[in-house]
Amino acid sequence: MTKLAADGGNYGRLWMGYPEGLEVSQRGEYRLDIAWKFDQIMKLSEEHGIYQKICIDTSGTSHREASAAKRSIRKTMAYSVEQWRPIRNMRDFFLLPEARRMFKNRLRYLGRSLGL
Repeated sequence: MTKLAADGGNYGRLWMGYPEGLEVSQRGEYRLDIAWKFDQIMKLSEEHGIYQKICIDTSGTSHREASAAKRSIRKTMAYSVEQWRPIRNMRDFFLLPEARRMFKNRLRYLGRSLGL
């Protein structure tokens, strides 16, 4: 953040998706060590006048056409069939009540963490 600010930068993009997501493998259980890292990034950003675009998830690992590396990451995703969870694809993510409930819980957690 210091270097970005020194070079005149004031914007970054913070990916909260996988493999460093808040929910990894355990549905509804949030990784406090990862949440702490995000908190530190936001604190440093504020101190240096840097705005962050927060990307709370990624869809790239959910597509059937995903690369082998992305398919490997998908196996650890909290919502994936490989973790005995509801989604097999993006359609399931948007249509299955359990997947929607899980994602709403994540949004609620993030909202409280960010003071929204």
